[in-house]
Parts: sequence; structure tokens; C-alpha cells
Amino acid sequence: MKESPNKKTFLLAIMGMALVISLIAISRSFIYKNIVDGYDYSLGEAKSIPISISHEQFTWPAGIQSYDTVFLKADFHSNFLGELFQPFVKVECKGDQFIQSFEKGTPGNQYVNISPCASKLKPGDKVHFSSPFLFLSGTDSYTLVLFQNKSLDGQSILVVAPHPDDAEMAAFGLYAFRNSTIVTVTLGEEGKQKYKHIFNDRAESYLVKGQMRFWDSITVPFYGDVPPSRSVNLGYFDGTLEQMYSNPQQKVASTETGISDLQIFRKHNLSDLAPLDVHDATWINLVHDFVTILGRVHPTIIVMPHPILDTHPDHRYSTLAVLQALKQAGSGKEIIYFYSNHFVNREDWPMGPTESLVNLPPWHDNQFLFDRIYSHAMGDRTYKMKFFSLDGMHSLRPSFLWNFDGVFGWVGLTEKALEYGRRRARTFRKSWHPNELFFVVDSDHLQKLDLKSLDFRREIK
Repeated sequence: MKESPNKKTFLLAIMGMALVISLIAISRSFIYKNIVDGYDYSLGEAKSIPISISHEQFTWPAGIQSYDTVFLKADFHSNFLGELFQPFVKVECKGDQFIQSFEKGTPGNQYVNISPCASKLKPGDKVHFSSPFLFLSGTDSYTLVLFQNKSLDGQSILVVAPHPDDAEMAAFGLYAFRNSTIVTVTLGEEGKQKYKHIFNDRAESYLVKGQMRFWDSITVPFYGDVPPSRSVNLGYFDGTLEQMYSNPQQKVASTETGISDLQIFRKHNLSDLAPLDVHDATWINLVHDFVTILGRVHPTIIVMPHPILDTHPDHRYSTLAVLQALKQAGSGKEIIYFYSNHFVNREDWPMGPTESLVNLPPWHDNQFLFDRIYSHAMGDRTYKMKFFSLDGMHSLRPSFLWNFDGVFGWVGLTEKALEYGRRRARTFRKSWHPNELFFVVDSDHLQKLDLKSLDFRREIK
């Protein structure tokens, strides 16, 4: 008896689904092989409180009202849907709801950021969580991990951005509407040749790109009430900091424009925070710039890339320059708020849609990374203005002309529009969340960071 066409179609569909699931499982074993055992951190100064969970809820304990950043550590595992789709956890407390996302196939210990509950709950209140993708392992080992940070009120905040837009991506919510100073290290002129359809000369195209990003770096902070008098771009050249570090007295030039004189851009600053008579792009000058800035700003909080958790070379070397300047300046009371815009284990962290809360990134090593974690919640106005600060960056704007000339014009336009849309959507998805996460280290503990394993050619001096 012959099989009916419908039965054959059904069998083929089942076989196709099995093949897809097998491929997903195989690819996941490579893509997510670093999360097999869950997350593992050295939690620094965290306070840990064991709790009991029943029916996906727990009771808020007493004695923790002074803690601003709180995580629920629990052993989560993905169900079938969590292998195929981005899993998330929904948390409810005092009538408010928020979500946060994790990797596909989430296994083992995870840290759920429940910091928004900390300021709302009283002892005895209930916290409820649920997920269509994740389930608890059934163990009774659940822990609240709590961090206590100093108030930002009255602090002098210095934000170090290796490139234009790094400060806004990582810390707009932190620096906006406060006593903040923004220092951008480079022009950000490298990368994609955005304006080649306007300028025939390649060097001129990159020169204009550097100018646009330079102006963005000193004007966009105005969205957060930080005027150009407190925003400075040092004018160093994108992608050259490692080269400068390897030969501290040797000046370098922009690899795309050939320019070697910092003054071509630096003279346009509207701030006197940095020395204006510096011409040569050398490591010695960069460190001296930061020594001068530290002396003029007197920051109590310094915000900059984490030298271990951020993989971008310019980000790591920018931080290294600040660390050397701190030693030369003889400082020792600052609090360092580290961030990561290019996380070492996953470039797509923070995960999930823009409404998802930023939680701890994947990590599986007990080395020292922080004293404390700070989850900074943005108010409604600041959250909205962060969108406009990102939107104000030319690097996130389309770089194509609206050319509808013939079929090829339409095809080319569509391709460029899709490329722009993907890049812009990815940046906004990573950067525009209700909170910002920082790895906090007291300056007298900086020596505990193990920088010898990084690709620095010389030890910090």
C-alpha cells in the first residue's frame, strides 16, 4: 500500500525539524561552550543571604534596605523553547514588572538582577518571577547577592571614552545631569569609509569622518546637561594607542588621513581641561594629558573601560593610560566605575531587547574583577534622553544617498539601508536599557587586577 502524499510531507517535515534541532544543538555546543557550568564570579564585598523559593516567589528579608544593587543567584536551566529562543525571566515586585535576558540554552548558576525591587520593598513583601523558557533545578540553594555603593550625589565624575559614543553607550545615565566631565581619547576616524559617495579622495573622507565624530564627542553630552566646557576630545588617532604604548616617545599618525598633528582637531575644543599646546601623538603625552586633567577636575569617581572585560585594544590602552596617570598624580581616593562596551566573552552582551534589564555577563573565573557591582537605574527623562544622545552620533546615522536611479540603484540602496539598520539596531539594543551596569573598584585595590595576562607589551609603571 502506497503512502499518501500528505503522510510523506508530514514525515519530511518531521525529519527536517529533527535536522534543524540537531544543527542547533551542534552549533550551540561551540557557540555556548563557555557557559556549560553557569556563571562563576569572585563577588568581592558582596553580602550573601540564603533564601527559600516556593511557587516561583520568595519573601524579601529584613536588614537589607541600604543595599542598592541586588541579584538573585539561582540554578536555572532551559527547557526546549529556551534552546531555540532568547530566554528571559520576568520579575514582579510591588506591582512593577521588568525582564532580563540570558543565553540560549542557559545552564547552571545565573544572576538575576532584581535591583529595582531594592528601593520599593519592605521585609515580608513578596518577589515573584516566571519564565516560559527557564526552570529552577529544584535545589534549595538560592542566594541574594547584595552590593552597597556610595551615593552619586555631590560626586565629581570623570568619564573616559576611548572613542566618540563610548561614554553615551556605557554611562550616559550615570553622567547626565550631574557634575560630570567627559574626556574622549581618539577621533574615531578609523573603520568603515562612511562618506566615500561624497568625497572622491579617501583621506578627505576619513578626515571629515573624524571631524564629525570629534564634534559629536563634545556636543552630544549636552543632552545630559554637560556643556562643551566640560567635554574634551584629546584628538589622538583611532587604532593607534597600542602602537603608542609600545614606543612611548615615538609619535604616530592617523593610518587613514596621514595627519600627525593633534592640533588640527584639538584646537577646536571649547574646554581648557586638557593642555592645548600638545602636537605629537605619543604615549608620554597621553599620560601627561590625563595627569593634567586629574589635577584640574579632581574626580571622586572615574568611569572607564574594564581592562580585562573589554576586549577593544583602544579601550584597554585608554584605561592603562589613566592608571599610569593616577600613579603619577599620586591619587588614591577615587572610586573606579569600569564598563565594557565590547565584552570579552560575548560581543552581544547585554543580551535581549532594549526593555530588558542589564544583568551580569557570562564569566567563569574566580579572578579579581571588582569590589562591587553597581546597577544604575535611569529615571524616565534620562532614559529618553539617552536615546537622543545615541541618535545624535553620526557614527549611528546612515551613510548612503537616497539614489533611486534604476534597478541597481534600488538594489544598492536596499542593501545599504539593511546594513545601516542592522548596525544601528544592534547598537541601540546593546546600549539603550533601563539600567547601566558598572564594575566598581576602589583605587587602592587596582593593583589586584591581574593585567599581566593581557596583551600589554610592558608592565604598568
